[in-house]
Amino acid sequence: MGAMSAAQIARTVVLFPAEDAQTLREADPRSFDTVVVLDSKWKKASGLVCMQPFQAMRKVCLRDVRSCFWRYHTQGVAQEGLSTVEAVYFMLKEYDAAAAAASSPSSPEADADAGRKRKRGEEAGEGTHRWDDMLYYFSYMHSRVQRRHQPAQRAAPAD
Repeated sequence: MGAMSAAQIARTVVLFPAEDAQTLREADPRSFDTVVVLDSKWKKASGLVCMQPFQAMRKVCLRDVRSCFWRYHTQGVAQEGLSTVEAVYFMLKEYDAAAAAASSPSSPEADADAGRKRKRGEEAGEGTHRWDDMLYYFSYMHSRVQRRHQPAQRAAPAD
């Protein structure tokens, strides 16, 4: 990553679960136009986020998400530890919801309409499935692993 101006750093956030990290909604999606995602093992990411220019950037995090896949976590990594693609997927979903909330007019009618859309799963532009294709490969590999480890089904003996 090349040298960044102070203005660029101010409009950039790092997706990382630091203690001082804000959710995307708390950070206000209108206040940034670039998200940095550190693609490394968890222990190394903790060191990277302390280096310049990342240290000077605001941190944003995901709340209440867990990996939906079979990956094994190394010792010291919580179950909330996501792979990079999962983190980007959940970040995009939360960003859509936060951006919609930040740009919508605040009125009792608008709030009621937003509540109805949330119940139907439509809060993020094209709906909650807008980004699902990002996880196709994970889903495909999960099904292959499941099939491989299922006990072979034997035909019932004929009477």
